[in-house]
Amino acid sequence: MVWAVLLAAGPVVVVTPPAQGAAAGTREVVVKPREPRPDVFYLVGRVRPDYALKPAVLQRRNCGDCSWFAFERFHTDERSRFKRLVPDLEPGRTKVCYRVKVPGGRGFEAAVSESNCIGPVA
Repeated sequence: MVWAVLLAAGPVVVVTPPAQGAAAGTREVVVKPREPRPDVFYLVGRVRPDYALKPAVLQRRNCGDCSWFAFERFHTDERSRFKRLVPDLEPGRTKVCYRVKVPGGRGFEAAVSESNCIGPVA
């Protein structure tokens, strides 16, 4: 679709909107698990390209076949980084997985990190 705008005493200006279904950019969410002590577990990561001071969601899955749900909402820092403390396993749980999701918008699709799981090594 092309729109033409006529100016009073000037030339014709043609404005072309972006193509429908144009490919959106992709973001990369990198998460590295850290365990400074046996009872402390962190997820440390970064979002690229620049995603400073923007919202993100720490998601959790309580078992291998369960669905993901929002566990904690937070914002990245001024360098597009984050650090989240993750609780230890509750009694009765054998495995819990976490991932970080950033919403889409401003020309980017939603992005999700790889999952990081806490539980016995099989």
